[in-house]
Amino acid sequence: MDRIVEHASRVAVQVERLKPTITMMGWVGFVLVSADYAGFIDLPVLVQIPLWLAIVTSLCRWALWEGLIKPRLAASRHEPDTAAKPLPPADDAH
Repeated sequence: MDRIVEHASRVAVQVERLKPTITMMGWVGFVLVSADYAGFIDLPVLVQIPLWLAIVTSLCRWALWEGLIKPRLAASRHEPDTAAKPLPPADDAH
């Protein structure tokens, strides 16, 4: 798991450095897909991805990143020798 965290920290540094570019590419993609859906333009279909595969891939990515890798990265930044502990659920009932 330490190797995964090490690789993820390297990726996180690059993502942080390229965040403005990635954000701009996301907005351009959103505008293009929205215009295609509305019928203003006609984009070619490059790859047909089944909906179930897109959902499962997205869920696995978020589960691994948010559940395993991101907490360990945060813990290694603050206290290099301790592992991350999950936070208790918030009690919103007053």
